Amino acid sequence: MMKPIRERGFSSSCCFCFHVRTGAIAIGVAYLVVYLVTASLMTIAAFYQSDLADVGKKVNLNLFSEEDGTGVADGSIGMVVCLLMITISGMLVYGCVSHRAGWMIPFLSYQLFDFSLSCLVVVGFLTYLPKFRSSLEEMDFQYKDTIENMDTTWLIVFAVLCCAVVLGLKAYLVNCVWNCYKYIVHRNSRDFSVFASPNADYYLPPSYETVVKMPLKEEESPPAYTPA
Repeated sequence: MMKPIRERGFSSSCCFCFHVRTGAIAIGVAYLVVYLVTASLMTIAAFYQSDLADVGKKVNLNLFSEEDGTGVADGSIGMVVCLLMITISGMLVYGCVSHRAGWMIPFLSYQLFDFSLSCLVVVGFLTYLPKFRSSLEEMDFQYKDTIENMDTTWLIVFAVLCCAVVLGLKAYLVNCVWNCYKYIVHRNSRDFSVFASPNADYYLPPSYETVVKMPLKEEESPPAYTPA
């Protein structure tokens, strides 16, 4: 009998009930929607730079600064990133739908890079956390007083839990896409069959050499006709 999929090194389900292929497609579509909306907003912002600059001055934000061009440069880089993410997300969806594992590699590489970078950011944040309360005096935001009144121990616990949840979610998404990749690779391999069995070779057609060596049967004439 064929080994269960779990014994082959990957799981065929995610989120307890969905197939990994369905989950990977959902991830790709979600990324597509997010970056399409982001690219649309950035395109609209590019056509109304002067209006946004006036709004930014009213709220003390330097949006699309015309003096140093920093805002324009940031907007251009952001648009390039959005187009790149739209491309690799579309490749992920196409690879899952058409069962082509090679199209999933760019998105999987992005996920691994993003997870590694997030781990470095979390380590740096947790290292800086003991000095975070002293740096609050230079900041001005809505929940400043609430954070300053929190106990240091609870603040650290809350920060660690938030970081653990974010990293856990990223790791789960990476695992989902990776399982889908391995599922498609095994599905497309020559030895993968839903109905595989130890005697599978018995049901395969004979080779050419075997057919040539087989003796030809003499054609037998049909039985004679006899009236009823």
